[in-house]
Amino acid sequence: MSQMTICLLIFLFMIVIFFFKKIPMSFSAMLVVLLLVFTGCVDAKSALSSFANNTVITMASMFVVAAGLTRTQMINKISSLLYKVTEGSFTKVLAVYVLITCLLGQFVPSIVALFALVYPLVQNMCERMKVSPSKMMYSIGLVTVATSFTIMPIGPYAATFIEDNGLLAEYGVADYQFTIFTQMNIKVFVAAFVLLWAIFFAPRFAPDQPLVPISMVEGRKKAKREPLSPVREVIGYLVFFGVIVCLIFQSFGLPSW
Repeated sequence: MSQMTICLLIFLFMIVIFFFKKIPMSFSAMLVVLLLVFTGCVDAKSALSSFANNTVITMASMFVVAAGLTRTQMINKISSLLYKVTEGSFTKVLAVYVLITCLLGQFVPSIVALFALVYPLVQNMCERMKVSPSKMMYSIGLVTVATSFTIMPIGPYAATFIEDNGLLAEYGVADYQFTIFTQMNIKVFVAAFVLLWAIFFAPRFAPDQPLVPISMVEGRKKAKREPLSPVREVIGYLVFFGVIVCLIFQSFGLPSW
């Protein structure tokens, strides 16, 4: 049996165990990794390297930063203001967060970091509205992935048309040149479709409850934490917004991780 056949069989096995959910998803995922290693489809070094790549470190770090922000009062204040302005309408609240995610995506070039920046706000609002987070998170995740490219000619991708023109010149194409608005003219229609889908249609397909119970969220609801001191409150804001600024200008400084 060839390794290609073995890989396909393991892939089908993974789909089956994920679909029926008879065993925890984390165990299922690790089981597939072990099968790939034991069958020789993937070497151990390649399998283990995925646990320490830049994306994993960025994801873990951003969730720590987001957890710090939830200790401040900013989340509650934003949620209270938004709830008041939208009159508690699920669709209006979701529309605001979808647009915020899309706008931040024009400046933050990391999908993982972008989602981690928005999710604490969405989580807090869901708790306030007594709505399952899965009803909003699906839309936010969809917008994070689909609109995390430059739609407007701003942000770190504003000069990508120069690189594209360089590629055209390298291949001897001289009768056409990209402009700063070339890609925008195409992507704006895709983004508009995704935004409308995420606001009005995606919640209908989202599960009523998360596929895996989020025990940490329930624990946070029951836990009573003392408010931060004024100094720590300010430090929390500085750290959070400092990370955002660094992510926006990462091409001129530190990498995202």
